[in-house]
Amino acid sequence: MNFIKRALLSMKVRYFRSILILMTFIVILNLILSGLAIQHATEDSAVSARKKLGADVTLEFDMQSAMKSTSTEGKGGFGRIERTPLLVKDAEKLTKLNTVKSYNFETSTFASASSFTEIRQADVESDSNTSDANKGQGRMMGGADPEAIDVTLSGVRELNLLVDFTSETSKLTDGRLLTVDDVNTNNVVIEKNLAIENNLEVGDTIEIASIDDADNKLSIKIVGIYETSTILDENMPIRFGAANPYNKIYVPYTLTALVITNEEETDASNIINKAVYTLDDPLNIDKFKEEAKKLDIDWTKFKLDANDTAFETMVGPINQVANFSNKTVVIVTVAGALIMSLLLFLIIRERTQEFGILLSLGEKRYKIISQILIELVLLFVIALGISTLTSQKMAQTIGNQLLVNEVQNSSVEENGFIGGMRGMGFGGQGRNQVNPIEADPIDAINVSISQEEWKQVSGIGLLIILISTIMPATLIVRFNPRKILTRNV
Repeated sequence: MNFIKRALLSMKVRYFRSILILMTFIVILNLILSGLAIQHATEDSAVSARKKLGADVTLEFDMQSAMKSTSTEGKGGFGRIERTPLLVKDAEKLTKLNTVKSYNFETSTFASASSFTEIRQADVESDSNTSDANKGQGRMMGGADPEAIDVTLSGVRELNLLVDFTSETSKLTDGRLLTVDDVNTNNVVIEKNLAIENNLEVGDTIEIASIDDADNKLSIKIVGIYETSTILDENMPIRFGAANPYNKIYVPYTLTALVITNEEETDASNIINKAVYTLDDPLNIDKFKEEAKKLDIDWTKFKLDANDTAFETMVGPINQVANFSNKTVVIVTVAGALIMSLLLFLIIRERTQEFGILLSLGEKRYKIISQILIELVLLFVIALGISTLTSQKMAQTIGNQLLVNEVQNSSVEENGFIGGMRGMGFGGQGRNQVNPIEADPIDAINVSISQEEWKQVSGIGLLIILISTIMPATLIVRFNPRKILTRNV
């Protein structure tokens, strides 16, 4: 009788033992499949989160790093922070990287309305607090009179790439948007309400002046009119006109330097606040950062930001779930091998007489070991088929419960942090200006069992079978038929 037939008969005769091994395999395979499926589901969710945040990466001065380097030792205070200007020539180095699809340069400053009237907030009663607030605002603006801060000049390279327009917070209503061809010109785009208030149309020319020097005036030409859905918070204590979103004027990034100082005396037109790079794929962000770090830029003073804080907030809980599932797969694999080894050890001791008779009849030891392997493989295949019906729902249930717990934990930590910040006098309204997407943690994942998981669990299952038969196989190799038979006479 060959060992394959003996394996089938043994499974039939010892059905209780076969059921025990089968149930053990089902539990092990369900846990491993669930862990692998949850891992892949969290990876897919992380990819989706990165795509949702977009492919924009910002190059700008690293204020946090500067604050740390200038902190007063032992006093917890900060020294004077010298802001290193971002040069256009440095920002252009990154535009040559293969992953960059488009880019934008941005600047910002304030100006006074010279030949037109800005739109002010509704008049409020003036009191000592308002007066003090205005004085404080004047100090923040470098000593400029808050009454002279009428409009905000937002400098860009291409206006259609600005987040306000890509998110449709602002929309063009007349004329055209600024393009690369407008660099080094005085062409501007103004808000619809400001245009209506001053009876302005596309093609008109208006004048603005420096907030520090009223005699430093500049003529600008309106080439487009846009409408914004941004609404000024009436509770804000700010009283200067530039705080009103209707008073924002979009200009070429080279123009903002002209109202700060004389272009002939400085190279300020070659300085920008930040550069925003739009990549060909959000998944290339890490690659872009690695390549950028190799360029000749002082990375101790500048940083690349790709909504990393928002991304970490979104994927934090699912990363914790992924770590837990990864550990589960390893633990279940090791524990499964140990459990199966123990079961086989007990089973072989029980079948010692059977194997002794076979050996005395001249059966090869490797065939006896092969018989045990066949029994295990057949039971493994049956368990794998049953797991097909149960692991999907089990994985989804476990994944959802783990994610809910992690989201709740992260919410508690975040609320505690924000509450502490507010108690220290901060509003806790930090939103990345590159891409204003709410960074809510991912609270749901779609777990599915794919062919990849089946391949992996099959490999792990066969590995468990091989490991679990090593110790029992050593017993069979050491069997002495004569001792076995004489012991049982």
